Amino acid sequence: MHVKVISFHVFDTPIDMLERLFIGADQGCALAAQLIDADNTNEIVPICTCNRLEFYLSTTTPEWLTRKLYEALSALTGIAVDDLIQQAREYEGEEAIQHLFESIAGLKSIAVGENEIQGQIRQAYLAAREQGLARQMLSPLFETAIRVGKRIRNETRLGSGRFSLSKMALKQILPELKSMDQPRVLIIGTGKMARAAADYLQTQHHCEFVFISRHPEQRSDLARQFGRPIYHFHELPQQLARADVLFSAYGTRDILITRRQLAEIVAGRQRPLFVIDIAMPRDIDPGVSQLDGVRFIDFETLYHSQWRRELAADTEVQAAKRIIEAERLQFRIRQKQRELSKTIQRLHAYFGEIARDELNRTLRAMSHLSEQDQKKIEKLAHSITQKILHRPTVILRHHAGEDSLPAYLRFVEEMINLKTRNETKSMESMNLEQP
Repeated sequence: MHVKVISFHVFDTPIDMLERLFIGADQGCALAAQLIDADNTNEIVPICTCNRLEFYLSTTTPEWLTRKLYEALSALTGIAVDDLIQQAREYEGEEAIQHLFESIAGLKSIAVGENEIQGQIRQAYLAAREQGLARQMLSPLFETAIRVGKRIRNETRLGSGRFSLSKMALKQILPELKSMDQPRVLIIGTGKMARAAADYLQTQHHCEFVFISRHPEQRSDLARQFGRPIYHFHELPQQLARADVLFSAYGTRDILITRRQLAEIVAGRQRPLFVIDIAMPRDIDPGVSQLDGVRFIDFETLYHSQWRRELAADTEVQAAKRIIEAERLQFRIRQKQRELSKTIQRLHAYFGEIARDELNRTLRAMSHLSEQDQKKIEKLAHSITQKILHRPTVILRHHAGEDSLPAYLRFVEEMINLKTRNETKSMESMNLEQP
């Protein structure tokens, strides 16, 4: 089985294409279900979040399945297959496993170590397993990944809330905010990222902040928690005119604020306006970055920030990487052991079938033997088969933890499959010769 990842990630894929690829978990599973073959040899787990669309594949036909996936995704999104191929990043084998483990640890997130991705990957896997999309190969892989996430959360401080996307975005402008007299932050939305922004702003006592929501009457708990007003969305222009920072994490498919709208508001302002858009799809026209007096921060800004690059040397990040490496090696050992057991079973079944066929042919020609004598011959045939297979089995187990094992497994599989192919060709030849 071949493990592969087709990844469209905010690190590698242009945001405008990522917006077009924004599909829900149900759509992702429905697309994957189209590609499960009749023999159930294909397995697919789609991961659909605001920052990534990824498909984890396990298949005996990687080229065919990859192409079919691109074609199905093209039909769903309207993006040309060639464009998808150009913008996707593909991981195979060990790289695919490493990518999953680093993703669930939060090392592949803009806000390194963020916890939300663990739940997202777990839910995606459970949904795929429930629909029969993850079985013999991907199930143990994702179960191991979930354990990796738990270990990192329990054994390091990486997931302790030190980093969040909202906090990271606001820290980009903190020096400028501290130089202002009571800067006012307008938070669009009341979801997790909006709440995370409010949590951080409460630690900055010189900052004021308010919320904007389409349903403020349903957010009374938020108003009580933070002691801040929640304005209705139709009050956005008035509130925006009073704001120094616009923070948006709403995540609608429509642009909430256009360049033209913001141009009218910033005209004649004495203070700069900081615009933070960490929603996917985006809430704010990225063209506002070209307006005078506007500083625009989005995923790309955060990804290239100096602060994020410095996190690579963080002690908790290094501790997480050590856990990932240990778990990756253990997974590969367990996987090799499973492959070894299956091959040994096939080897014994292969020779056992030969022995049974020859035994039955012999016994039919020796019908005069007593039942007791026949059982002695059966026992003899079984004993000879086991003794013949003893040495090959010992050799395979001896190489279980070595890099040479795949070569031994391929040899055994080729030997078994070669006989099967030859028998098939022989039968086809016989059928062709019949009148």
